[in-house]
Amino acid sequence: MIDFKLIGEKIKNIRNEKKITQEELAEMAEISVGYISNIETAKKKVSLTTIIKICKCFVMFGNYHIIKFIFRYRSKY
Repeated sequence: MIDFKLIGEKIKNIRNEKKITQEELAEMAEISVGYISNIETAKKKVSLTTIIKICKCFVMFGNYHIIKFIFRYRSKY
């Protein structure tokens, strides 16, 4: 089972670490601010397509941790 809460927390932590606002991330990933908020609080399930969009944004900021996290997590199941 996918732990959407853990994924959301990881996204939020990296976003805060890089000092990116939800608005900035939403604009870069071409998704709504509300959806970013819902992902980070696990109120909505995040699709693989959206995870990839968010990962691409973090890669632009030189952060590959989320990608490693997703693939490491995925390989457990």
